[in-house]
Amino acid sequence: MAEELKDRYGCIAVKLGTEVEDCSFEYIAWVQKLVSGLLPVVVKIGGPEARNDIRQLSRMGIGGLIAPMVESPYGLVKYVTALRDIVEPTQRQKMIKGINAETVNCYRRIDEILGMPEAKELNQVTVGRGDLSESVGKKVDDPEVMKMTTEITKKAQAAGLVVSVGGGITPANAKRLVEQVKPDKINSR
Repeated sequence: MAEELKDRYGCIAVKLGTEVEDCSFEYIAWVQKLVSGLLPVVVKIGGPEARNDIRQLSRMGIGGLIAPMVESPYGLVKYVTALRDIVEPTQRQKMIKGINAETVNCYRRIDEILGMPEAKELNQVTVGRGDLSESVGKKVDDPEVMKMTTEITKKAQAAGLVVSVGGGITPANAKRLVEQVKPDKINSR
């Protein structure tokens, strides 16, 4: 199935999580073994400073880590400091290191967040439209949420970061997202 997802549908990674997805380290290791050599496994950790997650996952050789709920420059500093303290520099350099932009607070402070020296450690921003839309009491395809998603995407790309957009992606709205928001990647279940 991983080969088919990669070759036929353009899948470039498998995203799991210890946060809301509630994946155990054993399950993550099992999935990683299953797709080894085909697709990297990227894991959304329990928070910006989820040091145990970072330690366990880096020992597994995970392909990337994403910190949720980075809503301020302080959250970014906590995440990058934890990465630098725990992950060996050579491994850290090779892995995907991302944050989730998923609240109206992050949207309002994205310039500050991306302007921090620690942002240079990142290589990806994921716009989580599910939480973003909930933080403003709207649906994922609401024009206000689309506007915020587009602005975050443009600013992150201007900072040299890859942008992935998730949250309520369906075949019906994926094309519109690609055309309007212009992310580098789309997260899909």
